[in-house]
Amino acid sequence: MSDIEVRIPDQVDKSEATMVDDLTIVFVEIKHFEAAETPNEFGNGVIHSFNRRHSNFLTLDAHHLGSREEAEAECRKKFGNDIVVLGYFEHGNCIWHVSSHKPLGTEGDYRWDGVSFAGIWVPTKNTVKSASAKKLKGAERTAYMEELAEQACEIYIYWCNGEVYEYRVEAYNVRQSADGMLYDACGDYRYDEPIAEDMSCGYYGWDDLLSAVNESVKQVRLDITNAREGVKCKVQRGANMKMLVTRKMAGILAECCCYHEDQIRSLKRYLICDANKESARIIKCDIKRHKKFVDAIQELMARRMIREGGSGE
Repeated sequence: MSDIEVRIPDQVDKSEATMVDDLTIVFVEIKHFEAAETPNEFGNGVIHSFNRRHSNFLTLDAHHLGSREEAEAECRKKFGNDIVVLGYFEHGNCIWHVSSHKPLGTEGDYRWDGVSFAGIWVPTKNTVKSASAKKLKGAERTAYMEELAEQACEIYIYWCNGEVYEYRVEAYNVRQSADGMLYDACGDYRYDEPIAEDMSCGYYGWDDLLSAVNESVKQVRLDITNAREGVKCKVQRGANMKMLVTRKMAGILAECCCYHEDQIRSLKRYLICDANKESARIIKCDIKRHKKFVDAIQELMARRMIREGGSGE
């Protein structure tokens, strides 16, 4: 197969087509993954927001009735000292972050579009056990929890902003219209069986998606090569079978060479026709199962016996 680079869409809800060789067209399609789960369902911890409009809303009495210090103390009392305070910035898309580490590029607008005490990240029991098993304490333990919280925020941001994707890679035998126009839309092949395909979903972030798509394209190209090689082998096997049938036919006809030419020609036409249609069947089946062939041979043999008997007289 050629080294033509398969085109990958540069935006979501788009499909790209690539002719990778004279016989094969490859489609790559990227869509939003509508059934994406919130990252709070998996990972090392759970993000809670103090905003009533958010699905992960957490009610705190002190947050509304007292100071930030009182609200944070209530969180630590409820969830433990390993929690991490989170900030929130929204100017178009939203950004969750560890409160003490404001995102780059938000400094000037943060006082209008951000809040430094917007929620908390609560580690799971297994995460807490892991930190204790590593004997992490003090500042080292805090840094460890903040690092995990940053990772959780990165995935959570993708989910909040709808940046969770799915992809589909399909390869087809290329088709053309009667006037030679190439069918290059994925919908044109909706009733065709792909010669190679791959699909997957649940990729949080564009970089994660592209990495998966590139690996998928490599695998599909390999599958295309294997499929083409399989066809070549099948064709070769068919050619070998036909050659064996021809040899078998020639041997049988050699035994009948003393008979009339028109009889031989008729029998030969039958054998060639049958060989072209079902060469594999002829090779695998016993010759006696071909009634028409057996009857023709028996007729020829009977005529030879009569002729030889007549000569003897």
